[in-house]
Amino acid sequence: MRMHRRLSALLLCLVMLLSLAACGEADPAQVVAKASEKAASAKSVSTSTAIRVESTIAGQALSMSYVIDLDAFMDPLKAHCTSTIDMIGQNVPQEMYLAKVDGRYLLYVNSRIGWCYRDMGLEAMPQLNAQRVLDAYLGSLEDVKDGGTETLENGTKAHRYDSVIRGEALSEAFRASGAMEAVSVTDDDTMLKALLKGRQDLKLSLWVDEGTGYPVRISMDMTDMANAVMKNIGGIAGSDLTEAPFTKLTIVTDYHSFNAVEDFDLPADASSLD
Repeated sequence: MRMHRRLSALLLCLVMLLSLAACGEADPAQVVAKASEKAASAKSVSTSTAIRVESTIAGQALSMSYVIDLDAFMDPLKAHCTSTIDMIGQNVPQEMYLAKVDGRYLLYVNSRIGWCYRDMGLEAMPQLNAQRVLDAYLGSLEDVKDGGTETLENGTKAHRYDSVIRGEALSEAFRASGAMEAVSVTDDDTMLKALLKGRQDLKLSLWVDEGTGYPVRISMDMTDMANAVMKNIGGIAGSDLTEAPFTKLTIVTDYHSFNAVEDFDLPADASSLD
């Protein structure tokens, strides 16, 4: 049981880290580049991310979902994020605000123990910068292929482009998106070393709105990568992990409300902490 819990904790850390983007006959790579440029010029954006995991660890089946909704303004960066982790029968909600106060970024977190805040310094938390994360991945794509036109669940008609991020480019994408900072805040750099070892490729699909040219969805199949990372850190967990623990690990992020996010303020309970 102790081994199962420790491996489950490593799995959760990995999933949170990997979390956490004009068509027709146009060249796919050019369309992706234009979509990235257009998103980069937006003043605000909302995202909805769903992470789904199915795995077998220490002989026990484990499923997990991690849902994240983010509203963000870009200059200065201001963000509101709500998330829910459903794992091992536990449902854990959390709410965060990022705000710039007197020239410094403060991160307010509301969990089961109430509100608290942390001084992030002069630089904003990169993982809450939706533009930075999007640009980090789209700027690293290779072998972009036309996947045809699809209609998404919300009725948006979008063109799909399938691609891959390889080796060193993937490491750079993790760094640029802020994923590495998420790991480096801990004393143990095992996860960081495991990510860099082996240089697994990442399969990624992008959907671009045919009417606006904005990126509206990114989907990543991280099953193979997650298994490689878990194998690299197996010794730390006290198991060789000779069998791949993940049967499925996918991350889907929808982008919407470009330049149309409703403004928000800190709740009174949070702002009173200053």
